[in-house]
Amino acid sequence: MTDWDVTGTVAENDLPWIAPAQTLPALASVALLPGLGLLEGLNVSVGRGTALPFQQFGAPWLNSQKLSEMLSQTLAGQSGQVHYRPTVFKPLSGQYQGEVCQGIQVHLQHLWQPQLLNVGLDILFALHALHPSELAVDAKRLAALTGEVDVFSQELTALKSANKKAGAKFAEASKAARLYQ
Repeated sequence: MTDWDVTGTVAENDLPWIAPAQTLPALASVALLPGLGLLEGLNVSVGRGTALPFQQFGAPWLNSQKLSEMLSQTLAGQSGQVHYRPTVFKPLSGQYQGEVCQGIQVHLQHLWQPQLLNVGLDILFALHALHPSELAVDAKRLAALTGEVDVFSQELTALKSANKKAGAKFAEASKAARLYQ
């Protein structure tokens, strides 16, 4: 291949996108998977069975307008790098199949930005704060996804800091195994 940059993304190298799975039809779904994947430990749809899996989330009981406003006040929301838009969708499969869900569509200013896991943590904590009685948590699954036994007993800033440290440690430890830099 000519004019190919090993550090570039599929889009930056003008290559065609080939979806690795039905639930990852677009690069935005892949980019948001680490953050929105955390929601699979909750009674919240992550958009499976829609045209935008892992780019939107919701539930029949969710107040999308208030949640959008809360998320826009997070560091990611205020930075202008992540935008949260209220939406309505009806999954054809997965959680809440056939039910109308109030939700949020997550838009990224730049696909490959650092700390997308923190976007998921912001969403987790906002859902917990806004809908404590409606939100059901599969504690075992959420612990497997986050590495924490009780995520909501932790301080959000402490979780984000631990995430950053673990990411740096993994990046250093995995250098020798990488094919590309």
